Amino acid sequence: MKDDPSKIERAGLSRRTVLELGALGLAAAVLPNAALAKDKKLKVAAIFATPIEEPWDNQIHVALQKAEKELGIEYKWSEKVQTADFS
Repeated sequence: MKDDPSKIERAGLSRRTVLELGALGLAAAVLPNAALAKDKKLKVAAIFATPIEEPWDNQIHVALQKAEKELGIEYKWSEKVQTADFS
């Protein structure tokens, strides 16, 4: 049964090989950038229109303070900023 159409062998690259090469290329492109980004500190600024004691603002503020402590981000914030002052 050499002529069985369900067992066709193709010369060249298989779909799996193409996917593996694509993943390898993507990893090679991303990894150097990730190593450079590790040296830089993430900066986060929060501008709240209401007082920091408001429930939603407070939860965001607490989460960002935790990230500042545990992850080493730089976090600055301001409260009671009027909408016209955002720009």
